[in-house]
Amino acid sequence: MNSSKSSLFLMELILSILFFSLASAVCVQLFVKSHLISRQSTDLTNSVNLAQDVAEIYTGVLDCDNYLDKKALFDSICRIINESGVLIYSDTKEDTLVLKSLNEEEYVVNFIYKGYSADTGLCESKIEVYAGSPKESTAYSDIEPIYSLEVNRHLPERKE
Repeated sequence: MNSSKSSLFLMELILSILFFSLASAVCVQLFVKSHLISRQSTDLTNSVNLAQDVAEIYTGVLDCDNYLDKKALFDSICRIINESGVLIYSDTKEDTLVLKSLNEEEYVVNFIYKGYSADTGLCESKIEVYAGSPKESTAYSDIEPIYSLEVNRHLPERKE
């Protein structure tokens, strides 16, 4: 009689331990998922801020003469961003300006200058933000950006 009571108690104890271990596993998964969502939200917020900074420089600060000369445009953006203490790396490849932010996290901003269209009067560009530091082997066309922004600026008619 005593033996059956102790085995029943042992069985009940094993089932309660099993239940609590399953519940704790679910809780750990929820904490990990919430951490990942929080990280993605932080990345998106920082990416939007970086893209908006570059877009504001592009549309509001630069004078019209810089828009037609790609090198002058890139130099002006780098100079303004360097003054704000955000940029620690820049690289110009073809029509792309690569910027690396100085935050705790590393983000790469690709400023793709598409050029001026005399038909529409627009200077077109695209700003893409990626997570991580730039690598020589990285082809940004293969990776999905965290945030992408199309920026157009209308230039007044120019007399040559």
